[in-house]
Amino acid sequence: MESPLALIEYCFPVAQVVANPEREKNSDVNDIRFDAEVGVAESADGGLYQVTVEITSIDPIEIDKEKNPYDIHVVALGHFKVHPDWPDPGKLVRVNGASILYSAAREFIITITSRGPWGAITIPTKSFQTIVPNEPEKSCHEEKLID
Repeated sequence: MESPLALIEYCFPVAQVVANPEREKNSDVNDIRFDAEVGVAESADGGLYQVTVEITSIDPIEIDKEKNPYDIHVVALGHFKVHPDWPDPGKLVRVNGASILYSAAREFIITITSRGPWGAITIPTKSFQTIVPNEPEKSCHEEKLID
C-alpha cells in the first residue's frame, strides 16, 4: 500500500537565529524552551494541504531564567497530498505533516546554530498526537499556493 500522506515540497520562509552576546560561555546551551504552533489549510478542490509549523524560543525572563543563547524563530511550510480514500485526512495532515515539518526544522536549527558562537542547539522532540483535529480552512489562496 502506498503511503496515505505524501510530502510534495517544503521550505523555511522564516529563519531567524540571533546569538545573544550577553550569554555566559559555560552555561548549558540546550537549556532553552520553545513554543510550536501548527496551521493547516486545504486547497479548494481538496486533497492538497499546506501545513505550517512555527517554532519560537521562549524568553527565559518570562520563566525566571538566564538569557537564551539564541533567539530563534523558524517557520517550516510544507505542501502535502493525501490519498483520496483516507478516512480522516485532516487528522493525518495535522499529526503526521506537522511531525515531518517539525523534524525538518529541528535539523535546520541544529545546522544553523552549530556555526554560531554558543554551539548547536537541539530542540526537544515533540508529539503532535494531542492536536485537536479541526477542519482545515478552505481558501482560494491556498489553492494557488499548492499547484
